[in-house]
Amino acid sequence: MHIAADINKLKRSLETKDQEIDDLKVSIKEKDNESDLKIQELQNSIYGKELLSSQQMLKRKEKEANKLSEGITAKEQEVASFKEFSEKQVQETMAMKSKIADNQRDIAEKESMIKSTNEELSSMRQLLSEAQEELKLQKKSIDELEEKLRTQYRISRMKDIEIEGLKARLYPRNEQNMITSTKWSESEVRLTSPSAEQCTDVLTKIDNNHRHVYLSDSSSDVAQLLIVPLMQKKSVSSLYILSTPLTCDFIDLFASQMLDDNTLESLYLNHNSIDDDGVITLVQSLKYNRKLQYLSLDFNTKITSLSVPSLAEFICINSTLSVLHVASTSIDAKGVLELVDSLKSNARLGKIVVDQKHKALCSQFVGKTNRLDFSYSSTTAYENTGITKFKNQ
Repeated sequence: MHIAADINKLKRSLETKDQEIDDLKVSIKEKDNESDLKIQELQNSIYGKELLSSQQMLKRKEKEANKLSEGITAKEQEVASFKEFSEKQVQETMAMKSKIADNQRDIAEKESMIKSTNEELSSMRQLLSEAQEELKLQKKSIDELEEKLRTQYRISRMKDIEIEGLKARLYPRNEQNMITSTKWSESEVRLTSPSAEQCTDVLTKIDNNHRHVYLSDSSSDVAQLLIVPLMQKKSVSSLYILSTPLTCDFIDLFASQMLDDNTLESLYLNHNSIDDDGVITLVQSLKYNRKLQYLSLDFNTKITSLSVPSLAEFICINSTLSVLHVASTSIDAKGVLELVDSLKSNARLGKIVVDQKHKALCSQFVGKTNRLDFSYSSTTAYENTGITKFKNQ
């Protein structure tokens, strides 16, 4: 639009110059006529005036005419130069118009390409958004499946551990197994009433594949000789100590090993192997243990409600334990209720197993939490010798 205005302005300027030239021509013509008239008058009056004065006037008129002629020539040259400049400007303007038109076509093509690209990008964004949403749904499904698998694994692990617990209770409980023996398999070692030499031999031969160790019908001194070095190897995942009365000295040493996040995942101290003092010392060391998942204190009649506050505190603080067995002990109803109440502070602990006789008292908690179970086993007078009798109810 600016270029068109410039062209119009140039055209108007040319028209003005042409008009000025025409006016000059008319003026010159008039001057010529005036000059002719004056010359005629001079010629007519030459005889009435002095000749010298007429000649001088004529010269002045001629000079004026020459000046006018020179002015006309200069104007004509100026107009010609302006016309040439104007024509050049018009040509440049036309070339610029053509270039602008080409640029506008290029811009239109690029805008069309940009629009097409934007549409493709929008479509790709939509596809990406849909893919991301689908991935989120798949991830959610995978997470849910993994959580189900973890839950199933924990349940399966708890069942396996319970089976091992039952095996541990049953295995050493016949009289012929009271004879000193050491039995080996690919993954476990079972010692019954071992001697100090047998313990030393086991410590020499045991390797990382032997993850499960059973010790039954032994003494605290022999247990100390075997268990403390064994724990320092950090390879045992399940330890069963049955019918082996443990002294405070042993419990202190054993507890110090448990402070150091050992590899132990399952610990069974059954059949009159530990009392209240031992439990209090043990759970103090287990509060911040991050490995132990299964703790069985079944069939220890010297465990009473005196150790329940320490057990409850342990339950509230520990974050890895899954199952706690305290059946066939001397913990009374009040102690059982205190243990059940501690479950409120620990969502990780999956189950506490107590005596069947407390079922009626704790029935209100069974349906709500499904984290309380009851043992159907009962002890007889034989428990003091390490023999336990099981019966179905």
